[in-house]
Amino acid sequence: MGAIKIKQLTFAYDGFDPIFKDVSLTLDTSWKLALVGRNGSGKTTLFKLLLGQEDYLGQIHSDQDFAYFPQNIKDQEQLLIYSLQEQFVFEEWKLKRELSLLHVSEDIIWRPFNQLSGGEQTKVLLALCFIDERFSLLDEPTNHLDQASRKQIAEYLKQKKGYIITSHDRDFIDQVSDHVLAIDQRQIWLSHGNYSTYRHERDLQDQAASNEQQKLQREIKHLAADKEHKQQWAGQAEKGKRRSQPGEKIDKGFVSHKASKVMKRAISAQKRMAEKLADKSALIKPVALPADLTMHYQASHRKLLLSSENPKFELNQGERLAIVGPNGCGKSQLLKRIALGEGVASGVKVSYLPQIITPEAVSLEEFITKHKLDRSQYLNLLRKLGVERAVFTERLDQLSSGQLRKVWLAKSLLEPAELYLWDEPSNYLDIENQDQLIKLIKNVQPSLLLVEHDQYILDSLAIPRLNLAAGNVAD
Repeated sequence: MGAIKIKQLTFAYDGFDPIFKDVSLTLDTSWKLALVGRNGSGKTTLFKLLLGQEDYLGQIHSDQDFAYFPQNIKDQEQLLIYSLQEQFVFEEWKLKRELSLLHVSEDIIWRPFNQLSGGEQTKVLLALCFIDERFSLLDEPTNHLDQASRKQIAEYLKQKKGYIITSHDRDFIDQVSDHVLAIDQRQIWLSHGNYSTYRHERDLQDQAASNEQQKLQREIKHLAADKEHKQQWAGQAEKGKRRSQPGEKIDKGFVSHKASKVMKRAISAQKRMAEKLADKSALIKPVALPADLTMHYQASHRKLLLSSENPKFELNQGERLAIVGPNGCGKSQLLKRIALGEGVASGVKVSYLPQIITPEAVSLEEFITKHKLDRSQYLNLLRKLGVERAVFTERLDQLSSGQLRKVWLAKSLLEPAELYLWDEPSNYLDIENQDQLIKLIKNVQPSLLLVEHDQYILDSLAIPRLNLAAGNVAD
């Protein structure tokens, strides 16, 4: 296999700070490389640079051609086989073979792309990528996929060498990576091993940095106290020049000279303390920890909030339930029906976060006005979710999938509700955002009906699960 050589790469979007500045590294194309980092850190931008879609300073050399997932299907209303063949020429049997490996019926190729579920669309585009012989750049292939499908894709990728992949499913990325390239606060970290290995190493480094910061804070506290002491000394020396005890005979010239020397030493010591204090303070680097999220959950006076007949289950005040099951079993349709009022107790306020969000050609301000949101609180929530202020002036149809997801998640969090319906809220969210959500749900304990495929999130929340395919509830 070859290599991707990046030398002194610098790139910035117009009007923004550089995403990459003088970055140099070499990536072996035989690696199973996981590209990780917060939304907006530059993961998708790096893919665009490799694909030659953006101008940049520096050099990128590779003997590879690149194939990108997810591909853009221009005509989503024509039959799938024809819309896929617009991407590149391939033999139909190869596509059917890959669909079979992904446990998708080959008859799907005779349906329009826009009539497929989110999971089916993902599998079809992955199948198309798998029959492409170019080097694969896989951008979030786990979105919308159930656990079985994620395992299938993980098993497939284990047999393949040479790709770069992004995913916010940490269990999945652990299985399919042997190297990690992390973009963290404009810094690049390249490490050998999977995501767990990288996270362990970073945690150790973060802890060491935190210990050093605490040590610096203690030293600064002592220096500040010394500085105050020297200021008092200098003040006393100045007073000594001007006063004497009543009836005392003194040589005023001698006292004045001595007091001046003491005062000069005090002022000099005070200056040295101030310089030391400034030097130590300059070393303090605040640790950028994700802020705690808030939600306008209103505990209901009603006991029973939701009673579903098909499938049969109930949800009471303060309870949480995860809807699980394979793609196509009707999880999203169930939440849509409930969001429209099916089975919901009369008068219960519901907040709904859909799985698939169609971007509107409106500004964020228009979005805020349309949904009657408190502007200050809403923008504050977006900042807590890591949305850059520059995004506030963009139209929604110009945002990335992750940014758009946060726009709608913040809307749901801000809506006063007794019951929250969230359909795959972790889709497109980075791992730090997922941890924010987990912490929020644990702290607030809202009434929540959740569709989620990320095993780590489900295990962390430890809430009962309703398997829609099996029709039973399990703890």
